[in-house]
Amino acid sequence: MTNAAQKECKHFTGTMQETCKAGINYRSLVGGPDAGWLARLPCVTIKLSRVEKQVTCLSYATLTAEERAAEEQLFTLVRARLKFALAAVRPLRKQYKGLTADGMVPCPICAGNLHWQISAYNGHMSGRCETLDCVSWME
Repeated sequence: MTNAAQKECKHFTGTMQETCKAGINYRSLVGGPDAGWLARLPCVTIKLSRVEKQVTCLSYATLTAEERAAEEQLFTLVRARLKFALAAVRPLRKQYKGLTADGMVPCPICAGNLHWQISAYNGHMSGRCETLDCVSWME
């Protein structure tokens, strides 16, 4: 985990979502969708080059040391699962190089099936196990 992530509010979900985990609407908090609204968010301490007046959020809270350690442990598990799954589909990338293809293989992590697809356009591969919360990725 980077120092920047440690300075995020623990409720921050990213700006692709309308609200944070505390239920705060990002754009409403900063006064609307006008240019520069992202820089006014108090959720992250990294600032854009343009200095904006940052607003205050009463729900802002950073992770505790215990929460940070638990998050790091979860990321370690996710990385290990992903590495294991990618090793299982690596031969498919070579087999279908330059082609668009998709299919399914037994998931090496659980008893489910791992669905995958490869793009002929850029060679990127994505996949997802049908078992909830097992493994998924997209390049």
